[in-house]
Amino acid sequence: MTKNEKKVAEQFYKALPDGSVTAVHPPRETSPHGIHQKPLFELEEQASRYPTGALWEEFASEFQIEVQKSLRRFDRQSDSFVDYLEGLGTGPYMLADDRRIYGDDIERVGNRHRGRRVIEPEEAGTNSPAGGVTAELAIAVQRASDMIQKMIINGNVSGSRGSNNVYLGILEKISRATPKEADAETRKKLNDNLKEIARRTEEYSKYGLMPRLREESFLEVLGRTPDSRLDVAEDVLQPFVEAQVARLDALSPVARLLANLTREIDRFFESSGKRVRYRTSAGIKVLSEENDFLSPENLSSGERQILLLLLNTVLARQNTRLFLIDEPELSLNVKWQRQLMGALLALTEGTPVQFIVATHSIEVITGHRDSLARVAPEKLDN
Repeated sequence: MTKNEKKVAEQFYKALPDGSVTAVHPPRETSPHGIHQKPLFELEEQASRYPTGALWEEFASEFQIEVQKSLRRFDRQSDSFVDYLEGLGTGPYMLADDRRIYGDDIERVGNRHRGRRVIEPEEAGTNSPAGGVTAELAIAVQRASDMIQKMIINGNVSGSRGSNNVYLGILEKISRATPKEADAETRKKLNDNLKEIARRTEEYSKYGLMPRLREESFLEVLGRTPDSRLDVAEDVLQPFVEAQVARLDALSPVARLLANLTREIDRFFESSGKRVRYRTSAGIKVLSEENDFLSPENLSSGERQILLLLLNTVLARQNTRLFLIDEPELSLNVKWQRQLMGALLALTEGTPVQFIVATHSIEVITGHRDSLARVAPEKLDN
């Protein structure tokens, strides 16, 4: 791996007999058969000691297990590429072709495997014929909903802290201020501020982030307040206005994320009449054209796949800088394949997330020619 034409990491990998891959380093002992080959040739030498096929098969099976264990012990060393990624401050996520997501910091129920916890399809509470994809989608919906809920809680805490500072600052200002008569400009400023807060809270209320401000009552009272009393109205309203702005600003990142997420999902679902909705009380839900809630089992294979991709992208934007996706085009029609990369990039806009995508689809890479890289075996000198 290079950066600015300078090598920053180099690592070789070897396939193990069980199909997994492990990092390897230069051999610690020389062997005419090459790295890790000595045990296999020792196995052949044992063959003459077992005259019957049954005895030989029993021995070979036991020996193969021991060989695999020794290979794992020998190769369980530091991985230069993983060390480099950890130095960036976060580990990569990978969405495999079985649509399970892997990452060193992902905790999930089920059996632990190679340092990660992986869920089995039947553990997700569904017996759908779609199997793992449906199960993984149910998990992704829950995890994305939980992540967004945490963002909302953090935003509310931050907004409350900001509103406290606002009130303290206003109190200090009032304690030192000299009474004065307000003018028409003050009235206009208060009206404009209330209208802007009403507009923003209306947008946020769609997701249940905060209630919509009904500005009509405020504007009606201000309209019949004489100029001579506007200074008092300003002293009363200004803390409220600034506290609302502080809370809106704190929740702005999650509001933008929800707007982007629902927009991108709805672009894929528009032909079927389905749409997605988020509410703090219910999380992420897919609705039919008749406004009925749809579970993952009620979606088509393509709808499950695209929803799984987009929700895991939302998860990745909060937790990693590198998201690897294997065959993102699975079950997607040609139109959706063309839209896919644009949607992924829209959901990670303003974040340091980068994608590495392995694909066989010309449609997926359409419009992204500058980002292509040819992957081929490297010829190494003996």
